[in-house]
Amino acid sequence: MEKIGELNWRSNFEENMREWFKVSARDKTFLHNTAREKINYSEAKKKIRSQLKTLQQNIPDFASLVGIYAEKSIASTLFIYSIILNEKGYLPLDVQSPFSRVVSILKDAKPTALIVEKKFSELLTLALEENSIHFQVKKFQSGFQLFVFEKPKKYPADVLNVLYTSGSTGVPKGIIQTGLCAWHFMIQNHILLNSFKIKSYLSIAPYHFDISVFDLFVPLSESGRLLVPKQQEMNNSRLMAEMIAVKKIELIYSTPSFFNWLMETGRLEKHDFSKVKVILIAGEVLRWDIVKRLKKYFSNAVMFNFYGPTETNVCLHYRIDFDDEKRYAASVPIGKTCIGSTIKLLKTKNGKELIVAGTCVMYNYVNGDKSRFKTIEKHRYYKTGDIVEEAFDGNYAFVSRADRMIKRNGYRIEPAEIERGLKNLEGVKQVAIITTNENSTIKIHAFLVSDKKYETVFLKNYSADKIHYSMVPDTFTFVESMPLNRNHKTDEGKLLQTLPNSLTH
Repeated sequence: MEKIGELNWRSNFEENMREWFKVSARDKTFLHNTAREKINYSEAKKKIRSQLKTLQQNIPDFASLVGIYAEKSIASTLFIYSIILNEKGYLPLDVQSPFSRVVSILKDAKPTALIVEKKFSELLTLALEENSIHFQVKKFQSGFQLFVFEKPKKYPADVLNVLYTSGSTGVPKGIIQTGLCAWHFMIQNHILLNSFKIKSYLSIAPYHFDISVFDLFVPLSESGRLLVPKQQEMNNSRLMAEMIAVKKIELIYSTPSFFNWLMETGRLEKHDFSKVKVILIAGEVLRWDIVKRLKKYFSNAVMFNFYGPTETNVCLHYRIDFDDEKRYAASVPIGKTCIGSTIKLLKTKNGKELIVAGTCVMYNYVNGDKSRFKTIEKHRYYKTGDIVEEAFDGNYAFVSRADRMIKRNGYRIEPAEIERGLKNLEGVKQVAIITTNENSTIKIHAFLVSDKKYETVFLKNYSADKIHYSMVPDTFTFVESMPLNRNHKTDEGKLLQTLPNSLTH
């Protein structure tokens, strides 16, 4: 057991959670929402104890992974804690994803069981039955059902979660995170943020997004209170701005795209954000113009840029210093190494690729793919695919990607997954996906060679049924053929020149 500040940190994550609940004041608010519903630490423990009993009665002891298919809420948040305290890993599924993607993930992950919000159970049942996925439905907590599957997959004993991201092969890729990964992430955040004495947090990220690991466990470890808005409320920028002010939120953690959207549409000038002490930003390349605009509204806040793919969670961090803009003109630095991380730069034809080793690195992919790993001096390094530079002050700065992967609204997007979905359309022969950055907003453009033409509205609806909503292209353009450059690769420049005359939304 390690002593950090006033907290005891155990290498067993479940023991840490039990300790955090134990030391928290019984009548202190733990979770609350915009509808003025709230639950204190004592009530949370009672509900979790009840959920634990139900899980233990319905799930075999050998179970490793339990999924959850529900909207983000106080209830679904407590289910995640119950799953972990039952010594199982949690698999959060996105209710806004098309059923084809959900089915693909379930076939790959093979969880023992799935907690399903009842309002989704009928349609999900049809999707599972159509794909010959066999399961039993068991009674569960009010408003939820439990789907128990046959022949589940075995995971490591200390699995914490399995998070799915876009895969370069066009198929979602599952990332296995252990309690040890989260343990070092928690210690890092405690050391970094302890002096701010944060007690009021806002949960923005959906639970299938890696930023949510912070939301789920940091407030709990600090005996704080966590505001958990519903998804439809998250889409209302003015409501979010009001809640940050009214609920006296002290820490906000989200993506550059979220903060840009909040500033553009949330009417921030109407509110007092003087209570906000810390802003954490991650998930995308961060430009100086965004943090400078943020500072106008959140003048008391200290800002950090967090860096790390889902495979490593946060492995670098940078406390934003506006005087550094002259030295790092292209973008805000991604910073220096976090606890539990070891960094090296690997020379490639594209530049120096950042590779990461240490306890922050995931256990493995669900499909066992090892192509992203490299062993150096008996240490396993994860190849991030990010080309970076190291400055004289020890900070790293992002330069470019070594592959086609992009980030939009914090989501990792592999163009191959979009292309794969569109190629299944009748008549479509070729698809090229190209992205542009317009005023710090990533736009996705689809170019199609097809014997059959489709209207943009149809293509958007079709895409939404096949791929994650974050991947749906902004424009669709039909071309006679794919232009090639001198290297006989698709000439993206020529394709982009066709956009003014394209079918756009």
